[in-house]
Amino acid sequence: MIRRKDAGTPSDSAQGLRIGTAIGVVVAGCGIGGLLLATMLAIAWTWVDHRSTELSRDTSAVHDLRRLDDELAEWATKVDLVLGSGQTWFMDDLDRAAARMRTLLEGMKWDAMLTIRGDFDWYLDRELARLDETAANFGDDRQLRLAQAVEASDAELEPLLARFHVANAEIQGILSVQRVELNQARRILNIVSWVATGLYLAFIALLWRWASATITRPLETLARATRDSLKTGGPLAVESIGPREVRMLTQSVLSLTGSLEAIVQERTVAIEAMAELRRVILN
Repeated sequence: MIRRKDAGTPSDSAQGLRIGTAIGVVVAGCGIGGLLLATMLAIAWTWVDHRSTELSRDTSAVHDLRRLDDELAEWATKVDLVLGSGQTWFMDDLDRAAARMRTLLEGMKWDAMLTIRGDFDWYLDRELARLDETAANFGDDRQLRLAQAVEASDAELEPLLARFHVANAEIQGILSVQRVELNQARRILNIVSWVATGLYLAFIALLWRWASATITRPLETLARATRDSLKTGGPLAVESIGPREVRMLTQSVLSLTGSLEAIVQERTVAIEAMAELRRVILN
């Protein structure tokens, strides 16, 4: 005979978390967690891509430094030829070279170059004026003036070249450090991405485990207790736990077993009464 243990109070079935709420928590947790993970990784990788773009642009601008270095070397050679011999064959080339160097200097945004850009402009203006003066000088003291012009040109150009080479080396060093830092940031971000993905999957697994323990385990407990009670004929011993719907189902099963027990008891009494009446009649 199946006997219920304790149906509990009617308010018990109105307590507990709803199954829909539990499923909503799982879905919301997975969705929000995935959105946060994707957003954070997207921001991090966007920053890395931005730094990579800037570094590529700066690396490309290094070619302008090399071009400027070549232009300065060619400039110094032609200036020495003009001032040393007084020949004006290279004057047009020097004018064009000065224009190219000004253009290269204007495109350089490094602080190390900004500090000497004004000095470069001043030197180019000064040197072009000196070259024009030398080209127009045909007096008796021409050789003396040419020697003085060469000496003045070298005195102005050499410290400027030294400062340029120092600035060039400084820029190259900064770019090398930035490349190392960017590569390290990429490696760290790759590791963080894998770890964050693993943590997100573990979070999803915990959510599903919680949902399973909250929804399916109480149902399994109820089904197992009912099966054992039917097999052994013992009382239905099960607690009303789990989500609200599972509690309601448990209360309904307990109420049903109670009703069945009452019906069985009533029929048993009726059968015993009929048996007693039969014995009386036969006697």
